[in-house]
Amino acid sequence: MNFILTFILGIFVAISSLITQVFVSLIAELFFHIKNLTFQYDMNDTIKNIIILIVLAAMIEECLRYIVIKYQISKYTRETTLLCIIYGILFGFGFATLEALMLFLGNSLSLNNIILFIPVIFIHTIASVFLMLTITKNSKIQFDIIFILLAILFHASANLILYNSLI
Repeated sequence: MNFILTFILGIFVAISSLITQVFVSLIAELFFHIKNLTFQYDMNDTIKNIIILIVLAAMIEECLRYIVIKYQISKYTRETTLLCIIYGILFGFGFATLEALMLFLGNSLSLNNIILFIPVIFIHTIASVFLMLTITKNSKIQFDIIFILLAILFHASANLILYNSLI
């Protein structure tokens, strides 16, 4: 049962991340007059794309991932390292599944779009497994912050590589 719950929690975090990113985008537009910060990449505006990929996507997604792993999933994964890896894969795959569906909704189901799904799975699965292995229910917040920052750095770097491959 915990396996299915973990996959569903991955989807839930992806939905929460989407809502948070839209909210942050609205605040940016209202108070700072920055338009279209959410999921509307403009290949001519590199600075805006970097803000989207690093600030919005990586930071929000990894912080929300941390909260769920720390306070929910870590309750039933501390038994073995193998279970942490399995739960991390399921959690990341749940997250990536929703993100891939969002990618496909606006685009055709071409081979290029299907191939794009592979790095999305990779990014979310590796980040989830990393946090699953490093974050425990009783870990100190100082170490947790370092692990979150490492996950954000990995996620943002992978997003930038993926973005550069699309240009």
